[in-house]
Amino acid sequence: MSAIAFGIFALILSTGCKKKETAPASTTGTATVEGYIKANLNTRNDTLPNGSYSLIREGIPTSVVLTFTIDSYDLDKNPDPMYSYDEIKVTTTVDGSGHYSVSLPTPASANTINGTLKISDFDYKPIITSSQNTDSLAARVVIPGPSIGFSIYNGGKTIVDHNF
Repeated sequence: MSAIAFGIFALILSTGCKKKETAPASTTGTATVEGYIKANLNTRNDTLPNGSYSLIREGIPTSVVLTFTIDSYDLDKNPDPMYSYDEIKVTTTVDGSGHYSVSLPTPASANTINGTLKISDFDYKPIITSSQNTDSLAARVVIPGPSIGFSIYNGGKTIVDHNF
């Protein structure tokens, strides 16, 4: 009989002393972040037909990774300050013109939340005009990618452009 009583006591103890699990953040909405990321990759086209100068930027290489980060703490309707929330990271790349578009989770409320866009470092060889008035490549250039802050809200569209 004491073994049965001990088993029941152990069962009660194990279920009564469990650490409360915090439910994951609820993401019931979305927002869109889009824009263009450009750099002056071709200096030859900066000289207009009339000889005047105009800086013309081109889309960055399509291999460059854009990482959007938001804190899942901001998605929880009633966040627990004792809980360690994860960062949510969404990655994308640009198309040939430098355009990108990404959908990110938002809280169901109208609250605005902040995030960060990190553009990965990239390298390229700029097209320049040679003394024979033809295209040639300059020495390799390394561009460090910046971090850019942004704000989003449920159902909204945020434009984040960047020019190198």
